[in-house]
Amino acid sequence: MADADFEDFMQRQAAKEAAAARQEEMHANHELWRQTTWAGWLTTIILGLTELPFFQAISSALEDQKQGKSGAALLLTNFVRLSIIFAVILAFYVAGKILQKNYWG
Repeated sequence: MADADFEDFMQRQAAKEAAAARQEEMHANHELWRQTTWAGWLTTIILGLTELPFFQAISSALEDQKQGKSGAALLLTNFVRLSIIFAVILAFYVAGKILQKNYWG
């Protein structure tokens, strides 16, 4: 009985170590991706922007407004959503103009 418990413990320990090794390898590959690709660079920049006090203040204001369903909360939330949509559309428009000028113009 004790031998079976010990073997079971060792198998669980080996499975934990293998899972930890896979997790460590995944983190290493992710860090390599962040350092060697444009998408990784952009992700790093965006995550860096979220730590600026201005964006943290906006985020905390939105979180505070979620508790109440006031008109100001709805206006602020919709303004932020529309601003993000507008920024994405503008980014695509500018990228299209640049590509059109450089490659097809």
